Amino acid sequence: MRRSLLLCILTLFAACSGSDGTGGAGAGGAAATCGNGVVDEGEACDDGNTDVTDACAANCQVARCGDGITRQDLTPLDEGYEACDDGNNVDQDACVSTCQGAVCGDGIVRMDRSEGQPGFEACDDANDDDTDLCTAACLRPPCAVDRDCPPSLWCRNERCNEDPPDAPQCGQDSDCEEGFSCREGLCIPLDSDGDGIADARDNCPGFSNANQTDTDGDGAGDDCDPNPARPDYRAPGLQRRPPQGGAMQGTGYRVRGRLRALDAKGPTNDRYKLKGGFRAP
Repeated sequence: MRRSLLLCILTLFAACSGSDGTGGAGAGGAAATCGNGVVDEGEACDDGNTDVTDACAANCQVARCGDGITRQDLTPLDEGYEACDDGNNVDQDACVSTCQGAVCGDGIVRMDRSEGQPGFEACDDANDDDTDLCTAACLRPPCAVDRDCPPSLWCRNERCNEDPPDAPQCGQDSDCEEGFSCREGLCIPLDSDGDGIADARDNCPGFSNANQTDTDGDGAGDDCDPNPARPDYRAPGLQRRPPQGGAMQGTGYRVRGRLRALDAKGPTNDRYKLKGGFRAP
């Protein structure tokens, strides 16, 4: 009886000693063997080192974009290369969700920079065309007045901006700036032709042309340009626009310079080239 009891006690002691974490597969077993070069239970990988910047992290999990650790074992030409890894999936910061650094021209507008800070983007249309709504530097086009901007933008701080101007309060038209009228107590831009584009920026203020098409790029819309396919002469310093936004006319302007015949016939065919320009009266 005593012998049987002793045998049971010894058997129970041996069973307990196998689960104390020193020789069995206890909870700490897998963690204790990460880094031994053998993929144990609970490990996705094990490359036998503690380098956190390679394909297998120090916790024996496969490196992935978004884990907050930038891989250093690949070149930019390798699949899986990471230029950065900020641990989030936000595209509008310095590191996009594909773990590549944000750059002007990637088609994503950064939102983590204020105007004047390095890396600030007002727009990003993924091209390097300086003549469209977004320049190659990811800024709105420069301007002096609203008319210099596309119909959807306004000139603010010498840059075309999406924010419309604040409407000043008024009691009568004389309280408003030129090009504005007083309506319901606010100065509202004049729109003589009712095309939804204020006169101050309409390339044909006397003709309804919501599309603002200007084929020859001379500032006069096709709908009011007698020569829509050919730029009209315009003096660089001229402040006054042609009537109705149309092409330059002789009335109210004086020609400065001289006319030179385009061919030997000269006066017989009335074809001349202007050398000089127009001057406002």
